[in-house]
Amino acid sequence: MNLWDPNGYLRFIDERTRPSIDLVSRIAIESPSSVIDLGCGPGNSTRVLQQRWPSARVIGLDSSAQMINAAIEEYPDREWIHSAIEDWLPTAAFHVVFSNAALQWLAEPRRLSWRLQLLRGWSHEQHIKAVSS
Repeated sequence: MNLWDPNGYLRFIDERTRPSIDLVSRIAIESPSSVIDLGCGPGNSTRVLQQRWPSARVIGLDSSAQMINAAIEEYPDREWIHSAIEDWLPTAAFHVVFSNAALQWLAEPRRLSWRLQLLRGWSHEQHIKAVSS
């Protein structure tokens, strides 16, 4: 069970959101139609993504029910998925797969690898080449 306190997290909203703003500004994709925010927390990073690409379908995903509930409360018009990143089974491709500060917490990061391959349509050989570059 993953217990996060959205109120404690949001106490430092500016400090927690700034890295997302910086990362998103470096993404060189102009008009993605779909974006997923892995480890979205209470939705602050998902909001940054939606502001950058207002016409995109932006979805936030987090393993913490408390964080997802806070995101739903703050941004009820957005899409949210309550799931651990490692357990997430994408049902569609995404043009941008974003994560600010969640991947380092994965117990089994290799479980995410094949999902990303599916999202991008990469073969195993292409994935190895990309990681090795």
